[in-house]
Amino acid sequence: MAESATVKFTTKIVRNADGSFGGVVASQAYGEMPIASLAVSGKTVTFSITTADGTPVSVKFTVEGDQVTGEWSTGSDGWTIKGKKLP
Repeated sequence: MAESATVKFTTKIVRNADGSFGGVVASQAYGEMPIASLAVSGKTVTFSITTADGTPVSVKFTVEGDQVTGEWSTGSDGWTIKGKKLP
């Protein structure tokens, strides 16, 4: 059984002047990817990004205190998200 690699990402979400949300997902390995179609419902955040090679990625996570858990998927592949909310 192969082990999955851990890749560190930082997600920065901002509220735009018109009340909509946007932001960026960044990592050393993949650079910056703008967030599109972001929605917040209670403690759950969902959004999409497109990688540099054009691959669409869907992201959904829940924030409980400073803990972030969820998943991201592209096509038939998916991975777990575990992290911390920063101030």
